[in-house]
Amino acid sequence: MAISVSTLRNMLLGLLMFCGLFAGIPDTQAADGKIWVNTKSGVHHCPGNRYYGAKKPGRYMSETDAKNGGNRPAYGAKCN
Repeated sequence: MAISVSTLRNMLLGLLMFCGLFAGIPDTQAADGKIWVNTKSGVHHCPGNRYYGAKKPGRYMSETDAKNGGNRPAYGAKCN
């Protein structure tokens, strides 16, 4: 049984995240003051959260725009 490179990469990143050794890949396109909204679930994530910029499909927006769009914060946390 062969394992693809992407599967191996995902397994390694998952293990590192589980061990607390890797918090995520910083997204250089994220603007200051923006949050990441998972547009499928309607949940938004703050900068520094391990899901920030990671949950797809999604996009960056202000927290006010996210709330006005009916999205809710992950775990009830405020970003500010």
